[in-house]
Amino acid sequence: PNALHAEQSVAFLDAGKHVLVEKPMAVSVEGCDAMIEASRRGGASLMVAHCWRFHPDVIAMRDRIASGELGEVVKTRGYGVHAGWGPKGWFIDPALAGGGALMDIGVHAIDTARFLLGGPTPERVCAAIGTRYGPYTVDDDAIVLIGWSNRTNSVVESGWWHQHKEGMEADTEVYGTKGYARIFPREEPSEDHDHAPQSIYTAQMQEFLSAIEQGRAPTPSGNDGRVVMEVVERAYASAGHAA
Repeated sequence: PNALHAEQSVAFLDAGKHVLVEKPMAVSVEGCDAMIEASRRGGASLMVAHCWRFHPDVIAMRDRIASGELGEVVKTRGYGVHAGWGPKGWFIDPALAGGGALMDIGVHAIDTARFLLGGPTPERVCAAIGTRYGPYTVDDDAIVLIGWSNRTNSVVESGWWHQHKEGMEADTEVYGTKGYARIFPREEPSEDHDHAPQSIYTAQMQEFLSAIEQGRAPTPSGNDGRVVMEVVERAYASAGHAA
């Protein structure tokens, strides 16, 4: 569960063991900071599993943006939803999950937007967050607006049980001064499609192992995970919704 990420990661990092931690990195910025410090203290690698960075189409979109093909990026709109379904168990226990859909899948959309934009820092965050679908206290619907340090604004939507009919359950649109693009097509995926291709997990593990072998910091780094958690914390605070 999310609430155990920081404690267990710190224990392993202090013992000099390399850590690949599932998203979200922790349930607070304080927890992220403790993990980053333990990585430094123990001389061990810390990587956060924001796996969508390794999707070939996401990488291709980042490269199109970096090349200037779309001009200056004015805004992005991204989302991560569960279409007509939602999780159970510890995912809906605030003490273990630290939050709801925003903490579960919204973090992917936040990290994807930041990755596409070259890693800016969040300067402004505001949000509307609520519980609309289930008999639980964590959020299952959220809209977050992020103002980045590079003047780009990002809208990030997350939710469970959503009546989603717009293609993949995760996507990001990019609006530039010279053009528009989105990562995935709008067509409805087949019923037996994989939520995410296995190849992105393979590439993620290859990055983790290569970074260890080469003695460099892996990507996404602990700082990347911390930035995402900063956005999440500020979003919950903006909405007056306890994480």
